[in-house]
Amino acid sequence: MQLLYAFLKISFFALQRFFAEKRLLWAASLTYTTIFSLIPLLSVLFFVFNVFGSLAEIKTMVQPYIYKTLAPWAQEKVITILNDLVNNIDFSTIGVFSASLLIVSVFLLLFEIEYALNEIWLIQKRPSTLSRVAIYWALLTIGPVLIALSLFIFVTFQVYIPIIVIETYVSSHGVALLSYILILSAFTSIYFLMPGTSVSFTSALVGGAFAATLWKISGIAFSIYSSRFFFYYPKIFGPLAAIPLFLLWIFLCWMLFLLGAELTFMHQNRFFYTTSYKTPSMRGDLREYYTLIVFLFIAKEFNKQTKPVLLNKIAMELKIPYPILHELLESMIGYGILIESLKPKNCFMPGKPLDKIMLAEIRTAIHQTAAIPESPTTTNGDSLHKTASYILSATAADADIKSLKDIIPMLS
Repeated sequence: MQLLYAFLKISFFALQRFFAEKRLLWAASLTYTTIFSLIPLLSVLFFVFNVFGSLAEIKTMVQPYIYKTLAPWAQEKVITILNDLVNNIDFSTIGVFSASLLIVSVFLLLFEIEYALNEIWLIQKRPSTLSRVAIYWALLTIGPVLIALSLFIFVTFQVYIPIIVIETYVSSHGVALLSYILILSAFTSIYFLMPGTSVSFTSALVGGAFAATLWKISGIAFSIYSSRFFFYYPKIFGPLAAIPLFLLWIFLCWMLFLLGAELTFMHQNRFFYTTSYKTPSMRGDLREYYTLIVFLFIAKEFNKQTKPVLLNKIAMELKIPYPILHELLESMIGYGILIESLKPKNCFMPGKPLDKIMLAEIRTAIHQTAAIPESPTTTNGDSLHKTASYILSATAADADIKSLKDIIPMLS
């Protein structure tokens, strides 16, 4: 019951943030970009199957699932049109310039998706263009191969008698289940890989399952709507009646995608967004604890590399939202145990030599009100948590004579 309440609370916060931050505008923008990128995207995906000759046969199996997943309401005519448009693109005959334009249009869609996710995750520093291209290319090339591999395993298992017996009972739901698994895998992978920060796989899976479930429910509802009210569209749009319906479905899909991303963000940062979606907050004792954790992480990285630590690295490693991280850093800068480098910017280092920062000074800086949580949420929480516990529990005599340099080995 407690888990259900917690999930409903973060879902409510995610929904509030979705509308407050005008994610509907992002959904509209992504819908517009999808108009230009959908056919090239499908062409690139299916081209990967053709490159590997052994996967060409599996391509004919994959296409119906992907079309039904993209447009579960679609009539046979719409699917035929999509299939013809995709098959008409032949990378071996359209020329290098045209092929480059197709790939660029796909990359623009992926870039916009990444930008939207970074907005949700409050990312300030964007990854380099080269790293983006590498991620995009991996998604476009490895993705189809993984789909083919999963289908190959699925088809291979069908020759076994136990699978054949089971299949007689589940065949009617097999396509629906497979499309759900494809959408769940796609959402989870994008939520996990594309934001420019470290994302917990559990949080990505929660957001992916939430969005995929809403996707399937919406697909069923949209199919009912299109079957009962589709006859209105030809009266208004004539032979182009399927186009506005398809655009409406794409817009709805992007809404669900962004809502799932909001839930992923809220789930990962649920310890910080406890009372409102607007401003991350936590009680004073936990705030002081995380101040200590951030300072120890900076000291550890500075001792290892002898150079200031990037703000983005701190946020990624410790999974702390940027607004809270800025507050924690400012409190330490104000006390003098931490300084921000002038060049490069957004980099931090201890304000004194490590052997000059005594444990007593650290405890005074965090006001000695820190509470040690039962389960630390930091990525590399074990060493940081143990060291923080040692500092907070050290006797006054030890705190006066021991410096930060003395406990650095505990952080390794």
